[in-house]
Amino acid sequence: MFNSILIAIIALNCALTYTLLAEEAPEPKIETELVELEGPTEPQKPILMKGYTSQIRQIVSRLSTKYGLEEAQLACILQIESQFKLSAVSATGDYGMGQVNKLAWPTYKPELLTTDLEYSIDATASILAHYKERRAEEEPRTWISRYNVGPSSFTTVRNGVSVGALAAAYLVKYERCYVNYYSNVD
Repeated sequence: MFNSILIAIIALNCALTYTLLAEEAPEPKIETELVELEGPTEPQKPILMKGYTSQIRQIVSRLSTKYGLEEAQLACILQIESQFKLSAVSATGDYGMGQVNKLAWPTYKPELLTTDLEYSIDATASILAHYKERRAEEEPRTWISRYNVGPSSFTTVRNGVSVGALAAAYLVKYERCYVNYYSNVD
């Protein structure tokens, strides 16, 4: 029951955030209602821990400090983007644990992003810190979503979907991971 309500609240929160984050004319208001979602009612072990080795955790801890991030922020980006798979490569030209796009971030070497653990996590942390710095006056949710959608206006449409909707969907995954991280990491 708690998980179902939490998921519904997060979805509503993301819909409201989308309206607040719009950089141009706001989208029409989204009508929402609280609906009990079906599914397990007992807390579950998060997917986050699968693949989150002590080696990765040590690197995440060190690089989070270096870039002024919370460990959970960096760990969740890595989990969402690749489930901690160093060799991950997408069809759209995204490489490594943080799925760094070679067109958006040409300074990073794809061959190192998929073979060098430290390099891959450092690139992810550096990009996340870049968005944090550029949007320092905004809440973390804004710059966290920018990691996924980039600097485009939230009213821009990509492949028939607004960037704002993509950002909201990413935040749902992120917030679920973030809550699980603090529920299960000692």
